[in-house]
Amino acid sequence: MVVVVIQWEHGDRNSGCTNQVAISLGTGSGVGDERIEFSESFRLPVTLLREMSIKGAEGNTFQKNCVEFNLYEPRRDKTVKGQLLETAILDLADYGVVKESLSVNAPINCKRTYRNTAQPLLFLKIQPF
Repeated sequence: MVVVVIQWEHGDRNSGCTNQVAISLGTGSGVGDERIEFSESFRLPVTLLREMSIKGAEGNTFQKNCVEFNLYEPRRDKTVKGQLLETAILDLADYGVVKESLSVNAPINCKRTYRNTAQPLLFLKIQPF
């Protein structure tokens, strides 16, 4: 049994983490059967800045605005952040101004490699508020 937590960062001022989730590794019957589900939400104030107009370019491009998600195995003593297992970066500028709920996914970069495993993904739901 392994305990994991997702910590997220958006710039220097916005960050947070999920509650811890206990998972069992290797319980799936095949490739891609394993999931870690957090089912938590958080509010993130985001201001998108338009790119300077380039001749002939569309006016709906925005400057990068990334949120970084890190999956950790926390330490029991909580004096150290824990072991970083995986990282995913989502550029909110890719989705523009969100006016209704949007489901997106981001590829996860694993710190360990496992044979015969599919590319892991982080699934998120973005909602305007």
